[in-house]
Amino acid sequence: MSEKSMPGKKSDLSDAAIQQRRKGVEEALADAAIEGYVATADELAVWECYIVGTQSLETTTKKLQKMALSRQNVVSIPDRDA
Repeated sequence: MSEKSMPGKKSDLSDAAIQQRRKGVEEALADAAIEGYVATADELAVWECYIVGTQSLETTTKKLQKMALSRQNVVSIPDRDA
């Protein structure tokens, strides 16, 4: 299923589910910061779409991978499913 983030889209997630996602993302970013990684504003915006339920974790991961690869001047990596 193709999915795009939709900033104005209303999510069906409960407040508790959103808080749980937010906590998980914050913990993951804190762990990454220990290793020296600092998320950009654009990356945080992508995470926010996942947190509030306007895009899936799969879509979030793909977008973040693409952003990371473009920062490293890597065009792409082969898709394992292809």
